[in-house]
Amino acid sequence: MVEEAIFISNEEAVIIKKTVSKILYKNRIDQLKISKILDISQPMVSNYLYSKEKISKNISELAQNISKKIIDGKNIKFQTCISFGEKNIRGKYFIAKHSEIISNEKNRVIDNLTEAYLLLKGKDFVRSALTSTL
Repeated sequence: MVEEAIFISNEEAVIIKKTVSKILYKNRIDQLKISKILDISQPMVSNYLYSKEKISKNISELAQNISKKIIDGKNIKFQTCISFGEKNIRGKYFIAKHSEIISNEKNRVIDNLTEAYLLLKGKDFVRSALTSTL
């Protein structure tokens, strides 16, 4: 099953949890249930609810979307992604098994193209064309 994954920084994760906590609480979800959904303690939820931190528009919109999915019954799991390199990975991605994205037929086409490439790799077609015309 294809899964949606949203990559954010650790700092943004805390702010999103704060914002989602507030949205869920406004939707009459009690603090204990919010703590279980977000995998944080109930006292932490209470702290988040009374936070006066200013939330950016981007984070607010993302938190609204996440909250809507939670209210609609989707499961959420905050996980840590470790990446190596200079570039920060941000945005929405989809995680799936190879077979969920590429059918067997498409996989055969890719295999055939790869095999053809490997057969042709390193061949000097210009020289072959010149010697055959002489």
